[in-house]
Amino acid sequence: MSTYLTEPLLFSESDNEKIRNLTNIFVEGLVDFNYERGYRYTFKAKKIWMSEPPQDVSDIKYIISELLSKEKVITADKEEEMTLFVASETIKFIPRYRKEYEAEDESSPNIYNALRVKEVGTDSWMALVNIEDFNYESGWEYEIRVKKVTQAEPYSVKYVLLDIVLKKEKS
Repeated sequence: MSTYLTEPLLFSESDNEKIRNLTNIFVEGLVDFNYERGYRYTFKAKKIWMSEPPQDVSDIKYIISELLSKEKVITADKEEEMTLFVASETIKFIPRYRKEYEAEDESSPNIYNALRVKEVGTDSWMALVNIEDFNYESGWEYEIRVKKVTQAEPYSVKYVLLDIVLKKEKS
């Protein structure tokens, strides 16, 4: 596993399809696209099956031709409690949504030390730069209860520690 993470874009081919991470898939036509979190976008695209795709990449390529719609889906503030597993080592994190972390300029993005976490019961890892009130110690694994606070306008997400359920030293 790479020691660098970023936030993936999610996609499906239609409303009835499974939502997947847009990783290891070629997409053309998004160069000038200004993505904003909290919105769902619908595009017109051509789907092409490649006969000899590069190694470790899907054999499907999408060519985006036009934006059909942009719909705000995060319209209300929300709070939810969840249990997270926190790995014993931090990872390097490169934010996709720079303005939430740093001033927007065209220089290379900052790279942050981040916690490698996943919601208990899932296999999807994510990087969190900060969990409020949580004092992480390297070399220890944690199971923690947190409150995830989503703000609709301007869109933001933060995690606040509620309780440390388990703390054990990684052997």
